[in-house]
Amino acid sequence: MTKILIVEDDAAQARVLSRAIALRRPDYLVLTSPNGLEATRLLREEDVDLILTDLQMPEMNGLELLAWLLEHRPGVAVFTMTAYGNEQTIHQLSTYGPVACFTKPVDVETVVTRMAESLQRDVRGHVRNLSLPGFLQLIEIERVTCTLNVEHDGRRGTLFVHAGELLDARSEHLAGEAAAMAMLAWPNPSITISGNCAELTRSINKPLNFVIMDALRLQDENARGRYPSQQPFASFGKELEATAIVIPPNAAGIAIVDLTSGAILSHGHRAGVPLAELSSMALAILRLEEHTVATYDASEQVEELALTTPSYCELIRRLPGDAPAFVLMVYRPDECNMVMARLELDRVLSETPWGSEP
Repeated sequence: MTKILIVEDDAAQARVLSRAIALRRPDYLVLTSPNGLEATRLLREEDVDLILTDLQMPEMNGLELLAWLLEHRPGVAVFTMTAYGNEQTIHQLSTYGPVACFTKPVDVETVVTRMAESLQRDVRGHVRNLSLPGFLQLIEIERVTCTLNVEHDGRRGTLFVHAGELLDARSEHLAGEAAAMAMLAWPNPSITISGNCAELTRSINKPLNFVIMDALRLQDENARGRYPSQQPFASFGKELEATAIVIPPNAAGIAIVDLTSGAILSHGHRAGVPLAELSSMALAILRLEEHTVATYDASEQVEELALTTPSYCELIRRLPGDAPAFVLMVYRPDECNMVMARLELDRVLSETPWGSEP
């Protein structure tokens, strides 16, 4: 059941507001707390989905509670209310991100509507046994806003993502890009997804793909002493040059991408399909998977990967032999399936100069 916490020092107002919300949304469990300090004690024992807090309270006021939440519960959605709102209050609130503020006495209908909208947009869940770079790629494709709490082998960190963009990261004594790159190196961490982005101040100015590539490069450099050096793309035997490709009937786009430079050697796509962005993401994921496989067995090589999101499905396949390139086929899940996609890709490759062994 969805849990709502009302933090209000006026007991009578807290009861009225709690009953009014529960009457309109019986699927919500409404808890109350008389001040920010008591709220923090409750939050150490209870998980809540949304908080509605007064700003003027004894012991710990609403702004102090907001600061505590940013540090300890960054994924919880927060609304505020006050009878003394002014420009200074709005300015203070803006330092904590886009926090909505209702004027007292609050309009319960409006508050409940805004709560429902916020909770509907909320993305929550728990992910295990999935690489953090791969998961971030999916979040970027879907332009999700969330806070990711990442754990691995006793280490903890937090990533702040807004509309698919990585804004900031914190891990132990690290912050910003350094913290993000440290977490990207953790193999198969536990990832907890909380709704909303609790930190909207940007400290990471590089695109997510650049951060991932830098992290992979550092991993490669650090790993060279642990397993034999490889040259998996040593020879191709056919000239890599721009070749026209006809988009398969059931595909939204197709591209052949150079594994070394990331350059798109040949492509075709429908209008509106972000093929360049998807190709860049596919390159990062393929490099990550090949690095992971090589860590365990330097003789193995990734031949094909399949990625699925609500918007697009992607089939990533290494070209035959030692070709330093891969083909990416993008299709919409409501128009094609994996079996059809593989058949289409087989047909397309058979009709190109790169479709057979050199």
